[in-house]
Amino acid sequence: MKYCPSCDSTKDRISFSKSSGRSDGLQSHCKACRSSRRKKDYLKNRDKEISLSKVWVENNLDSVKAKARRHRKSDHGKAYYNNKNACRRASKQNATPKWLSTQQISDCKSLYSLATKLEMVCGIKYHVDHIVPLNGTNVCGLHVPWNLQVLEASLNTSKSNSYKGW
Repeated sequence: MKYCPSCDSTKDRISFSKSSGRSDGLQSHCKACRSSRRKKDYLKNRDKEISLSKVWVENNLDSVKAKARRHRKSDHGKAYYNNKNACRRASKQNATPKWLSTQQISDCKSLYSLATKLEMVCGIKYHVDHIVPLNGTNVCGLHVPWNLQVLEASLNTSKSNSYKGW
């Protein structure tokens, strides 16, 4: 048992994080109190925290990529990405109307080949983007040629699942 001065209670030792610098080997405040304090600090200094995080990622890009690679190769990562891709395919399938003509389906496919050709010519990654996202928060679009555009991958990923056309 250990005493936490923040919540003024005695808790099991498992409720405290490890700290090798302390005589008992545990943090002085419990995990719950440290977590709530960290959340308050984050909300108070949100912009600063986000900018520091971005700087850290830029300075440690190799370790960030290595961690992502390890996650993708892990059993949990494989399951996560398989599920994500299956949901994406199903969403795309459900968003493709049955009334599309063969020419319109061909137009969709040609945008994907254009993105591939642009990648080879420019050396920059390109994506085919849904202008109105298939699974947006306020609106859901269709997988039709007039809702598709070729964008640089960085722009598409920064846009995420948002739609600002209103």
